[in-house]
Amino acid sequence: MHGLYVMITGLLVSVLVFIQMAGAATNYVDRYGTNPVSKYTNWATAAVSIQDAVDVADTGNTVLVSNGVYDTDGKITPSCALTNRVCATTAIILRSVNGPNDTSIKGAPAPEGGLGTGAVRCVYLSGGASLIGFTLTNGYAMTNGVDKYDTGPGGIYVASDGGSVSNCVIVDNHGKNFGGGAALRGGGPLNNCIISNNVCSAYGGGVHLDASSKMNNCVVVSNGCEVLAAAL
Repeated sequence: MHGLYVMITGLLVSVLVFIQMAGAATNYVDRYGTNPVSKYTNWATAAVSIQDAVDVADTGNTVLVSNGVYDTDGKITPSCALTNRVCATTAIILRSVNGPNDTSIKGAPAPEGGLGTGAVRCVYLSGGASLIGFTLTNGYAMTNGVDKYDTGPGGIYVASDGGSVSNCVIVDNHGKNFGGGAALRGGGPLNNCIISNNVCSAYGGGVHLDASSKMNNCVVVSNGCEVLAAAL
């Protein structure tokens, strides 16, 4: 009888593990793909833009990104105006295959140059989304709009219900205030990142953190203004 109980318990555990694994799929992205088919479930049918894969990824999924410079497509921050090259608002993991040396997300200045309407930030995260292993560069914010969300960092904005940012290089981005490279609310954290050569007119050229956000093992150097901790 005891043996039967152990066997049934083992089967139940296996079923639960299978259900968990089935609910955590992978959506693939290949900048040089030639046959994108939603939901991008393998390399042969991979999306060519990260945002396309993010839009169809279920909660808990990993969006796995191959080498390349991702500088097309985008999505506006919810209830705001600034476009982001990647905008993830659910608890998914965005991960590159080979790290920041080989995989970049590139924003864009406003059409007339610099900050302004039509600019593109690199990444916006909320809802528990996490980003691992990218270079974020050439991102720009607006000069007007919702404070922080539209005028904040050009590199990456992590909202209060966002996840973590790890193993990223955040370089050469531009914001009006509250961070040129990155801004985090509600804990972050930033892990093992390099933040350099970003520019902002006020409240943190490199990175702006609220009181509960953290950086772990990061390098912050040669930014326009460095304010590492202040209220958002």
